[in-house]
Amino acid sequence: MIPAAPCDNTPEPCCVSLSDIANHLLSETFDALAECGVDACEGIVAYVTMGNGDDGISDALTVAFLSTTASPNTRAGQLGLYRATFDVRLRESGWPTAVVEGKAIVLPDPAVQAAAARYMLGRGEAIHRRLAHLSTSRGLVPAGVRCSNGSVGSLSPLAPQGGVAGWTTQVTIDLPWN
Repeated sequence: MIPAAPCDNTPEPCCVSLSDIANHLLSETFDALAECGVDACEGIVAYVTMGNGDDGISDALTVAFLSTTASPNTRAGQLGLYRATFDVRLRESGWPTAVVEGKAIVLPDPAVQAAAARYMLGRGEAIHRRLAHLSTSRGLVPAGVRCSNGSVGSLSPLAPQGGVAGWTTQVTIDLPWN
């Protein structure tokens, strides 16, 4: 059974590379967003999770572990390389939406829409730039975690829905496990 909260008799997990990597990516991308503007991260919840489902939290930065599979470079009888895939996702509420006033549907003001797009484009760019820098400087994993290679996927928008918009990008890391 998964412990509901830390307790005195819960043993420390012995295999924590995936958790350490996810927390490192979360910390780095959260810092990139914080540098994007004053109080820009106020109200954003940041956490590590698993899978690519939607947990319903609309103002969140998450790093989700998606999968681990043998990388294409793994050969029988040699050191194994396993490709771990993580999803870095930002979702923020406040995207302009149509509203009903009486019997009329009022569309968002184009200037408000453009301002929201500018803000969200900047947020996505901050995340992707930080991850790209980490990739080129071999910093996608924290100190102490062995990694043979890492890459950052494309930055893709999460289509605005219900006043929430955001970004997603995948990070893959080849881990020399045996």
